[in-house]
Amino acid sequence: MVLAVAILASELLDLVEEGVTVVGEVEGGLPSLGWPDVRIGDVVELLLPASAFALIAFADTIACARTYAIKNDYEIDANRELAGLGGANFASGISGAFPVSASGSRTAVNDATVTQTPLTEMLSPSHFMQHRYGDFNRPFSIEPPA
Repeated sequence: MVLAVAILASELLDLVEEGVTVVGEVEGGLPSLGWPDVRIGDVVELLLPASAFALIAFADTIACARTYAIKNDYEIDANRELAGLGGANFASGISGAFPVSASGSRTAVNDATVTQTPLTEMLSPSHFMQHRYGDFNRPFSIEPPA
């Protein structure tokens, strides 16, 4: 809500003309794929924190999955959950995205609304893609920076 008010105020009050710094052009397009620029020293330094993150992400994911599996009477396979989480994080690593984990809040909303179709899971990423790569970047270009 605060972001929407800031964007609206920036546009209506023409804050750029008043000397207020704004974010500027928001880059669009798909990310380029490639291996991150990581040296062997970086790997050694990041091994412990990355392992801790992976363990926490898996524990969160499997706890969420088990909770809703029990509630909705279905079975889960922890190995498939781990493979899916690993694959998603590999893809995020080569595309420069954020690490992936469970979304307990989104799962709770989907469960509360009795959402039982893959279409629901496709709507959230498609909404993001529409704003990230579509013609919806202009409002964010006039947003005052944090």
